[in-house]
Amino acid sequence: MNTAKKAITFFDNKPCYEEAKKLIKSHKLFECETDGFTYDGFVQENNHDGYFYVVKKRIQHGK
Repeated sequence: MNTAKKAITFFDNKPCYEEAKKLIKSHKLFECETDGFTYDGFVQENNHDGYFYVVKKRIQHGK
């Protein structure tokens, strides 16, 4: 867990940090919107409390 990062949202009163992609040993808990971007929210079960983070959703445009 990188506590030097700034939390961009909260889930269940726990800070969520932005990551570039889904991390190992994680599962999806929620979706949220922050600053006009939609995110998938995950928890990584690597310690007692877990590491909460979000990954920006990729929007695919139709042809």
